[in-house]
Amino acid sequence: LSAMAGIYVDVISPLGPRIQVTGSPAVLQSPQVQAKVRSALLAGIRAAVLWHQVGGGRLQLMFSRNRLVNQAKQILAHLTPEL
Repeated sequence: LSAMAGIYVDVISPLGPRIQVTGSPAVLQSPQVQAKVRSALLAGIRAAVLWHQVGGGRLQLMFSRNRLVNQAKQILAHLTPEL
């Protein structure tokens, strides 16, 4: 987790304006919480880049949402062991 957060700090953070995360200042000052937030931001950026690379667009995401959700549920069902 900290490695992904480090990648975000080194590569993404210097590129543009800072993203403001709202929440309790006491919680947000925790290094673990900061690493989780930065890792989640990096994962979201990576997902957006990959989506764009395979031809995905904003309208496709908006109008195909139900189909994408159903496909994700099917994939998760195959990954999750049956109890």
